[in-house]
Amino acid sequence: MEVKPIRKVIGPLIFLFAVWQILSILLKKECFPGPLQSFLGLISGIAHEGLLQDTGLSAVRLAAGLAVGSFLGIPSGLLLGRRRQVEGFLGPLLYVLYPVPKIILLPVLVVVCGVGSLPAMVLIAVAIYFQVTAAVRKSAVQIPANSVLMMRSLGATKVQMCRHLYLPSCLPAFFSSLQVCFGGVVTILFFAESFASKGGLGSFIFHFMRAQDYRMMYGGILMLGILGFVCYVMLIILYGSFCGNYRAD
Repeated sequence: MEVKPIRKVIGPLIFLFAVWQILSILLKKECFPGPLQSFLGLISGIAHEGLLQDTGLSAVRLAAGLAVGSFLGIPSGLLLGRRRQVEGFLGPLLYVLYPVPKIILLPVLVVVCGVGSLPAMVLIAVAIYFQVTAAVRKSAVQIPANSVLMMRSLGATKVQMCRHLYLPSCLPAFFSSLQVCFGGVVTILFFAESFASKGGLGSFIFHFMRAQDYRMMYGGILMLGILGFVCYVMLIILYGSFCGNYRAD
């Protein structure tokens, strides 16, 4: 997995902002400011509206949901992939629940947990859990039987098998699944913070949307995009660090 150097990212960003500016000029609407006005809103939000605090709160919720979902999803996927009894019992349940949009659980979580950080973190953890479980399960099934037999013939214990064979074999699938679903996870975070949380970028954006302060609203949207991009790059770096396939040139 390769991290694109800065020089390869600047071009697309310039093109994106140019298209944004042209659309803003053509539409001539207050609700669609250009990139310069939006960046001014971003700076103003940082200076006067606590945007950095909201960004930190969103980052904590995102990290907590990712950590809990991954921590539960990896062993679940390994058990489903390597234990036929577990696959026969829980496999059908996973296949039934996997395609269900996890955002529909938000009203239930608000009723059960109340308004705050918990609904957002639980919702993200649930979404990550199913994605990671499915990816790791598929990767665990594809581990060569010869590798398993060789480890067993060397007297490896179950813990050693897990540490030196199963887990390393499934890590690429794990990180790839996080990258694939990350955009959806950020969307879940936004909706959860908009309607079921106090503080956070979703709440910031929704507040200024209702106040019709569109410059500040777009500043919050830019910050959410920056947060998502930074986290995505960190996932790519972690992929390379753990899977030995990282290259930055």
